[in-house]
Amino acid sequence: MKIVKHITFHYCEQVGERVPFMLRIFDAVNSYPYPTDIFIHTNSELTNDLFITNDLMSMNKKGTLKIIVHDLTGQNPWYLPWKCRPLLKEQKDDYDIFMYTENDILIQKYCLDYWLEYKDLVIENKYNLGFFRIEKDEKGDEYTSDSATSPDGSITCYLTKKVILDGKDFVLNDDNPHCAFWIYDKKEFNNFVNSDLYDINNIKGNYGVCERSALGLHGLFTDWYKGTIIPLVGKNTLHPGSRIYHMANNYVHRPGGWKLHLFSDVVHLEENEDEKEDNNILEELD
Repeated sequence: MKIVKHITFHYCEQVGERVPFMLRIFDAVNSYPYPTDIFIHTNSELTNDLFITNDLMSMNKKGTLKIIVHDLTGQNPWYLPWKCRPLLKEQKDDYDIFMYTENDILIQKYCLDYWLEYKDLVIENKYNLGFFRIEKDEKGDEYTSDSATSPDGSITCYLTKKVILDGKDFVLNDDNPHCAFWIYDKKEFNNFVNSDLYDINNIKGNYGVCERSALGLHGLFTDWYKGTIIPLVGKNTLHPGSRIYHMANNYVHRPGGWKLHLFSDVVHLEENEDEKEDNNILEELD
């Protein structure tokens, strides 16, 4: 098994703040059970200097690290995330697992284990296996930036619909399946490459330029899958393996912004007496 991971890294004056993020990403990759090659797509030669200065070039112990500089002269710089698509297409037969992520998203080993455990069952039933971006507050409480209540309280987004596959309970994310990250095995990635949706211009919905690259096949208005689902470890408890971390912490408790929901409070099905016991699984994985 071989993994390839493509990361968008936009260079700007504040980009040095992202170096700790990359260190955490490399640490996570080094814990993966399979060789992993990393390709970082950037807009500036200065990214090479940044990585060399901070001794990052040898941080990936599981495989190779290559920085690819894209000339965006005369182009909208927000199209940088689109630039990895041609190379990914060339690599479609070279790897077993394909990943795309923004440079502030942390995918731990347990996320990979979670995906490997459920992806076949989910894809066979025409669904996408979901993840949630997590942000931590000053107390260490975990919130998800993908489920929130509007500033005026008029819109509250919870997950309420159950899906059962082979006797296993899942919840449908019919609110916001975008999580700045996608992952496919070779078969599904080749299906992706050969579909109209590999052309980012064909993605439906009012998504921004960057979001379109990170949507893959699971956009809310894309009919490739029946929907995005997450397994439950109790009637109201999301599987902890679905947590990926938004290291920038841009949204948690942002003044005047949407109020993020606690990861433990995203699902609102009927009450479950075992919910408290199931939540202990979160502590075991961390």
